[in-house]
Amino acid sequence: MRNWIISFSLGVVLIKMKRLFIYKYLILIFILSMFFSCKQKNEHEVDCDFAKQQAQNDFKYKKYTWSDFEGFGFDFYGHEEFVEILRKNNIKHKSVGISCMIDGNEKFEHCYEREMNKLLKIKFGANFFDSLQIDAKKEYVMKSKDSIFSFEECDQTSRNPLTNDYSEQFELDNKMFFKNFSYPENYIKRKNEKDYFSYTSTSFILMKDGTAKNFETQSTFQNSKNKTFEKSFNQKVEDYTKRINWKPATIQGIPVNSYMDVTITYQ
Repeated sequence: MRNWIISFSLGVVLIKMKRLFIYKYLILIFILSMFFSCKQKNEHEVDCDFAKQQAQNDFKYKKYTWSDFEGFGFDFYGHEEFVEILRKNNIKHKSVGISCMIDGNEKFEHCYEREMNKLLKIKFGANFFDSLQIDAKKEYVMKSKDSIFSFEECDQTSRNPLTNDYSEQFELDNKMFFKNFSYPENYIKRKNEKDYFSYTSTSFILMKDGTAKNFETQSTFQNSKNKTFEKSFNQKVEDYTKRINWKPATIQGIPVNSYMDVTITYQ
């Protein structure tokens, strides 16, 4: 009887161990299947790999194409000159539109173009295409000597002769203006530091010889009673602007005509 009980107990233990083993085995299979299913490439990744192989094959046979990725706000003057410079180097050009919308598969988009660009940078050098774009801009500027460029298109250098720091220009203009400016006796200054400033803003064309012309000036006053000084303030800001021996704007170091603004703020 005792032996039968012992045998029965061992049988139960073995059955439980077998079930536990099967349970763990099934868990392992499940984990491995999940792992490998995650590793499987989706259709976007497969297409991307194929596109990369195409780029590598074209590169091998010297079928070079440089791609510019153009999104919202893309602006590159000298584009035609850049394409022509590339052509002289036996490189085609392609413009690729990109979206600002992200859908999770953007890393698998434009794989041919990204792979070809990467290979071209390895071959010609990391800065090669940037230098060609600079040459193209210079060529464009030399062809457009009489054009008037926007402030943003120009090099970020100060136009004020007393500083080379672009970020100091606004503060310096105000400082220089108020050296020869006094508020009229009846001018009403702002009472609270949190109130908006009144200001006069003049827009003009800064020629490449440093002269200023074609002024358009207006003043905005937070206290309407100060509008009586508008004509006087406008004239004073224009006079100040004409007295300054401005440094002309430049593009890649080449002096150009440009649009410019000067804003003077008041208490």
